[in-house]
Amino acid sequence: MNDGMFFGIRKVLVIDDSAIILRSVKNQLQDQYDVSIAISGEMGIEKAIAEKPDIILLDYEMPGMNGNATFERLRQEEATKDIPVIFLTGVSDGERVGKVLEKHPAGYILKPLDVKKVRERIEEVLRAKQ
Repeated sequence: MNDGMFFGIRKVLVIDDSAIILRSVKNQLQDQYDVSIAISGEMGIEKAIAEKPDIILLDYEMPGMNGNATFERLRQEEATKDIPVIFLTGVSDGERVGKVLEKHPAGYILKPLDVKKVRERIEEVLRAKQ
């Protein structure tokens, strides 16, 4: 009886500077997950510490504290260091993707986001974590 519901609803935190992407991802995932959103890296770190999500979707390209800096801070915090992070990026150039992967995130998804792929990747990561 491992249908995901056994463990309760999984929490997903989405950190992105685009209100449109935040709204879209939340609307498309909220039927299956408890989705919370943050519009900056700083706000995302605060929410991650307070809410302890099961997984974080993190925009790589953000003004201020970008995804890279946010990811490093999440790894330094005791409460968030083991939460899997999937980067969301609109950058498909090999060098930038390589820099993303050097951080050893749980994965990355290219924008524009395909919700079916986002759901599949979330499920893969959560299954691997169990």
